[in-house]
Amino acid sequence: MENVNLPQLWNVFNQLTCKSLHQRHHRFCLRLLLKNPDNHALSVLCGHNAMVSGSFKHALGQYVQAFQTHPDTPLYSLCLGLTYFHMACQKYVAKRHALVLQGFSFLWRYVELRGECQETMYNVGRALHQMGLTHLAIHYYQKALSLPPEKLEGIDEDQADLRREISFNLSLIYQAAGNMEMAHELIRTHCII
Repeated sequence: MENVNLPQLWNVFNQLTCKSLHQRHHRFCLRLLLKNPDNHALSVLCGHNAMVSGSFKHALGQYVQAFQTHPDTPLYSLCLGLTYFHMACQKYVAKRHALVLQGFSFLWRYVELRGECQETMYNVGRALHQMGLTHLAIHYYQKALSLPPEKLEGIDEDQADLRREISFNLSLIYQAAGNMEMAHELIRTHCII
């Protein structure tokens, strides 16, 4: 690849790798990153690859590199927060509470940068749900349900609407608590067409 700084190139590459079931592109990206260490898109892509494969410390390094060059991009704060949460959820962790605190600091930075919308409230609720803090997750899921979906240019409103995902996750919490009636009501209201 001659010009690795073209965003269009990375958009096409990402589309191809998303549709592919192979993971050979991980090594290709790492080799390319060694040749082009300052390439921003490649750094983020390698971070995503590491995150998906469970190499959270490697993902953290890539996301920190992206965050240092573009600190006001909400996605990088979200990625850093989620990486810290995944690290905190691992079985043998020495400083679990510190990782959770760092995760939440980046998650709140993401909310500040992105603004309070359906997407951010869902992501906060989902993070709390992952951490087992379901009583707090319910609050943010309900807040996300009350907010309208974002209108994005070129994307159908239905594709940007997170109500189905929010309702499904809320129903899982209610099912686990034994409140089957509330769980069924959420599914009937938001998930069944």
